[in-house]
Amino acid sequence: MELFDLFLKTVKELNKEGVELIIYGSFGLSLAIGDIGKSNDLDFVLSDEDFSKANLPENPLVSFIKISDVKIIDIDKDNLDKKEMDGAIFYNLKPKQYLEFYIKLSQKENRGEKREKDLEKIKLIKEFLNKNR
Repeated sequence: MELFDLFLKTVKELNKEGVELIIYGSFGLSLAIGDIGKSNDLDFVLSDEDFSKANLPENPLVSFIKISDVKIIDIDKDNLDKKEMDGAIFYNLKPKQYLEFYIKLSQKENRGEKREKDLEKIKLIKEFLNKNR
């Protein structure tokens, strides 16, 4: 199954339970600014309540985190883009929020090899923001 299909399936299944999902990470960034390369997995943020009550699917390509565990940036659904694709309803960070996210992530000491990817994403986001003023 393609990652995009897995994304839609996961969101639709959890939407049926009344769960509101926030996509983030490389896949979410791809949706926000256009294709930036191959994403390897799906990263979702859920409210603490939804995290506790949802029947979260088990898949090694899908990860879920409670909003209270996100420490890098403040995530508030009211400041995110609400999207609908093929019946799947989800929230996504805005490009400026991704910029803040990846700048802070790149400054963490434990990033190792991922730091180069973070810096590439920062460059792409800045280029996107400059083109879309």
